[in-house]
Amino acid sequence: MTISNGQPVVVDDGLLIEARELGQRAGFHADATGTAGLAGLAQLLAGGVVSRDERVAVLFTGTERGADS
Repeated sequence: MTISNGQPVVVDDGLLIEARELGQRAGFHADATGTAGLAGLAQLLAGGVVSRDERVAVLFTGTERGADS
């Protein structure tokens, strides 16, 4: 983070759920923790830390497991 001037972001559960729902509407079967990066980006956008014209990458790292798993 030091080289890229990055920073950690802490989001609340509501934003995690919103990010999960957005990811699912886009066709990603990620769980709430898997979409935490998207929640962090949403918070950074809302706070003006990241602008809408910047290019970013967000990883969805956790998958939603079905009841049969």
